Parts: sequence; structure tokens; C-alpha cells
Amino acid sequence: DFNENKLNLILKNLYKTNYFEDVKINITNNILNVLVSENPIIQSIEIKGIKAKKLRDPILESLSLKRNNSFTEFAARKDRNLLLNILKNSGFYFAEVKLKKIENSNKTVSLIYDVELGERAKIKKILFIGDKKFKDRKLFRIIASEENKFWKFISDKKLLNQGRINLDKKLLEGFYRNKGYYNVKVESSFAQLLDNGKFDLVFNINAGEKFFFNDLKLIIPTDYDRKNFLRIESILENLKNKP
Repeated sequence: DFNENKLNLILKNLYKTNYFEDVKINITNNILNVLVSENPIIQSIEIKGIKAKKLRDPILESLSLKRNNSFTEFAARKDRNLLLNILKNSGFYFAEVKLKKIENSNKTVSLIYDVELGERAKIKKILFIGDKKFKDRKLFRIIASEENKFWKFISDKKLLNQGRINLDKKLLEGFYRNKGYYNVKVESSFAQLLDNGKFDLVFNINAGEKFFFNDLKLIIPTDYDRKNFLRIESILENLKNKP
């Protein structure tokens, strides 16, 4: 017997394979009929507009659709967005990607991702705002990102990179906690596009209250010789009233 739940499950499992563009199910004279329209097979995938193999090849490896896979519009759009994100993380914030699907005579498709890289996004200025407690010069030495200066033509740290920005936030939070600001929050970090196509990178810091060690005691068993722990007690004594 096929009830509605079983039919829906069959339909769901067939679509889940990604082999079929359309599936129709009906029952005639107690016979289950399944009519399917197959998705085309991918004959080739090409990325145009990226000459550097060290950038192009990892992107091809990251795409979910591969040669000889079944093609679906959903997966193709997802791969296009993934490609854009990879390019942004490489500093190409102005990149554009167009997906072209060519239907071949043998009922396969060829996919072409046509990329316009544009200029790489550079950081003009890094700003620290909010209750930051420390001078900018000190905070500059903590983060990995750098401002774009003419003498830094080799460094890629001057390029806007979301992964590096996330690292910067962790580095700042770690620095503040080591200084006693255990409730620090880097509440936001964002890139502000300027008229010249460069970005200001802004970190909004709320350092919060600074904590200090008040009283530290070393408790040891009575049968231990306290002389063996004098150095530790000296260290604890020096930590008093320090963050």
C-alpha cells in the first residue's frame, strides 16, 4: 500500500539524488508509476578571467559541481556565490561573476564562470573607535591587517580580507584580556568604502572594566615542606594588584 506519506518520501528521496529535474508520481490500478525528467550531465567547467593558477585551481576544487555530475540550477548559483566569497577573501571586493550554461548536442551542458576581477580592495586607513583604553599606535602592532602605504607594495596584508579581519578581532580580544580587560568586546569591525575605491577598516572596541588580582594564597597539605614552594609564593605575591 502506498499512502500519501510514503509517496512524499519517495518523491523527496528521488529529488535528493540531484539526478532529476522533474519527478511525477501516480498510481494506476494499484501500480506505482514514476515519470522522471533527468538533469543534464556536466561535460566541462571553465573559469574565465582568472589567469593566476594559484587562485583559479583552488576555486575549481572548492566548487560543489564537478565534471560528469548532474547539473542543478541551485548548486550552480551556490557555487557562483562561493566563488565570489573566495575572491572577496583574496581582496577582489569588486569582482563580478556571470554564469553561462551552454547546452550541448549530446544532452550535456558546459558551464563557464565568466569573472571580472576588477581592482583589489586596499585598506587606506585603520580606525579604532570606542572605549579602547590604548593608543592606536599600540593597537596597530597587535593586528595583522595593515594600511596601504607605497613602501608595502609586496605585502598582501594591505588588502581587505574577511578572514584576516576575523583574525584581527581575535588578536585584539586576546591582547585586552591579557591586560586584565576580561569582558572586552570588539563589538563590530567593518569596512567603509571610500570614493576612491579604497576602504577604511574600523574596529569598534568596548574594553570594559579592568580586573586585578586582590589576594592570592597557596594552600598546600600540612605534610609538605613549605620551603619547596617559596618561589611560587613569591610569584603570587608579585601578582597582587596586577591585572
